[in-house]
Amino acid sequence: MNRVSKLLIGGLLLFFLICFFLDPPKYLAAFSEGASLWAVSVLPSTFPFLFAMTLLSDLGLLNRVANVLSPLFRRLFGVSGTGGCIFVLSLLSGYPVGSKLIAESVKSGRISHTEGEKLAPVCSSCSPLFLVGCAGNLFPSKAAGWLLVLANCSAVAFSGIVFRFRKGDTVSRPLAVQKKGLSESMSSSVLSVLFVGGYIALFSCLSAMLTDLPFLSLSPLGEGVLRGLLEMTTGCQCVAPLPFGIPLCAFFTTFGGACILMQQATFLSSADIGTLPFVGIKLIQGVFAFLIALIGSYYL
Repeated sequence: MNRVSKLLIGGLLLFFLICFFLDPPKYLAAFSEGASLWAVSVLPSTFPFLFAMTLLSDLGLLNRVANVLSPLFRRLFGVSGTGGCIFVLSLLSGYPVGSKLIAESVKSGRISHTEGEKLAPVCSSCSPLFLVGCAGNLFPSKAAGWLLVLANCSAVAFSGIVFRFRKGDTVSRPLAVQKKGLSESMSSSVLSVLFVGGYIALFSCLSAMLTDLPFLSLSPLGEGVLRGLLEMTTGCQCVAPLPFGIPLCAFFTTFGGACILMQQATFLSSADIGTLPFVGIKLIQGVFAFLIALIGSYYL
């Protein structure tokens, strides 16, 4: 971490602490609201899939599935069967499962570092269960959630096809799996989902602090965009009643916002995968999803 990054993070932490001390009840309530949001909306749509996939990996079944998927995903995305398997699991599970699996696969030798860099933005998508059951319910039309799923999946798959020509080793390496028990898989999954909850609660509180700044006299749309760029769930709640609510939700849920990006960056950095190209591609995905949802929303 360079000096500028340290100063920025230090300044942000100082701002956070000052705001908290100035009005503790208000920001404790904002923190609690973020924690409740995680418990009600994110936990049910993330934990079951996370546990199931952790158990699949720990039992050594991931390599078997990878062998079946290998020909398809080598042609589609230019990645190995293991990479294709991670892509499918990330589509089903949502953030940040794909990044977690990529980091584990790079460190264990299932996939190469180059393939991990190629897969990072592709295996980064919002859970369909969250899009339909949470974000989609913010709109009168029941089809809104499925439009968000279409926009999210299309944007992710499109970026994978466009950037498939990056050269690098995409041959899955055999892995001698050290099988673990049910309790160890449960423990790993619980820690991961608590990690997600901490980020959501923290960024919900931070977004409330920023929107309270006196020199940020934002319109409802401006406040919604700011909140969405920080934490996608609260951003979707803010913009849903406004014009272009569905396209903006498509952008937030596909880009992820700072909260999701930091969760993924934490996992990816442990495997020495750079975050700057990753964030750039996520931004492109968000714009693509916005355009798909904008066109689709005219037919709802």
